[in-house]
Amino acid sequence: MDYFKSLITSYQEMNNIPTNTVRIVKLNDSQFVHISRLFARDNYFQGFDLLQAINNYISQVNGPIYHMQVVYRDDGHGQYLEKIYLEFSLADYEQLNVALKQVLEPTQY
Repeated sequence: MDYFKSLITSYQEMNNIPTNTVRIVKLNDSQFVHISRLFARDNYFQGFDLLQAINNYISQVNGPIYHMQVVYRDDGHGQYLEKIYLEFSLADYEQLNVALKQVLEPTQY
């Protein structure tokens, strides 16, 4: 189970953010979290709040560091943030999910 993706999807649903704004895909030796369509002038705060929630999920379990790339677009009225990519190594992404599982499903004794 992808606990990280489940947390992100739950956050989106609780905050009325379309779930098609985040994709998580594997490419070669990396796992990418692709955030898009959330940074227009009228709703950019949703994108930044989502990014903050993602960072909080990672930091709560002392998760791995990721590489972030931002893509800007000029719509004729100035530049705006179009997409954010978060790149994890496959091992780091798996480590993050293991740590999240331990928090979300603690072993019962």
